[in-house]
Amino acid sequence: MEFFDTINRTAIMVIPQQPFYDWLNSIEPGTGDDEMANKEKDHTIYLLPDFEDPSQLDTYIKEMSKTIFKNELTAWYTDKSLWPKNLTWDMFTAWFEIRISTVIYDTVDEEIEKD
Repeated sequence: MEFFDTINRTAIMVIPQQPFYDWLNSIEPGTGDDEMANKEKDHTIYLLPDFEDPSQLDTYIKEMSKTIFKNELTAWYTDKSLWPKNLTWDMFTAWFEIRISTVIYDTVDEEIEKD
């Protein structure tokens, strides 16, 4: 393959911010501090539809924010009693930075498998 194929998706990277680390520390002191020290190492990527209009992307992210928020919390603690109450858009944007990429290249010449 001389050139890579693009896929019809947009990717967002969800990057925890200080309130997320504070939440981790409130459950297990030091956990958030340890994670924050390594915060440049790895982040969750979500694939979204490929929208023609950027405002559609913004709307979609806002609509999916609660589900993404829950997914991020579940990655740490499945006990929902440990989660903050009333997961709002404002809380989501305070807890996570979102970076958007609209050009996604597939470097693997195989079908994508879902788990």
